[in-house]
Amino acid sequence: MSLVAQLERLDDRSLLLLLVGAGAMLLAAGITYLVVPQYKTLRSAVETRATMQETVTKGKAVYGELDLLAAQVDELRQQVHGDMANRPLKQMESYIIGRLQKISWQHNVELRGVAPGPGRSVQMFKEIVFDVELVGTYFDLVAWLRDLSGQLGFVVVKEYRMRPLSTAEAEPELSLRLKMVSYRLVSEP
Repeated sequence: MSLVAQLERLDDRSLLLLLVGAGAMLLAAGITYLVVPQYKTLRSAVETRATMQETVTKGKAVYGELDLLAAQVDELRQQVHGDMANRPLKQMESYIIGRLQKISWQHNVELRGVAPGPGRSVQMFKEIVFDVELVGTYFDLVAWLRDLSGQLGFVVVKEYRMRPLSTAEAEPELSLRLKMVSYRLVSEP
């Protein structure tokens, strides 16, 4: 028996149910094979876009953090080495002597002598030693010492001797001799 003959034998109600069932099956197949994959693709694209936006936002924040950290490293390098951080070892002596003279002028202290001394290696550092002789009042010398680390970075005063040049004055001039040491990494130029 043919399909048309079988359909003619059905009553109107059964035929309607058959057509509605076939339509529902076609609708379900269309949704399953056409709409759902497109929806999944759209949802995946939206999630990817959100992830990329978050990455870009975090990336900008990371660059900001990197800039902040680089500035902090530069500040710490300045604290440790002062302006000497990027100077070659051969230029260090003249630079330090010039800086000592500038600090002396700022604090009304006479810089009588600066003599580079032999340095030694301490673990991974090389010592840069200077014997310095100064003349000034007590408070001027103290201000000079305070400003020393700000201008030259991390400097150690290994030895010092202070003696008055005269005892007659209320605030006598003092002679200060000190051995000043700066440290640099051996791997630095």
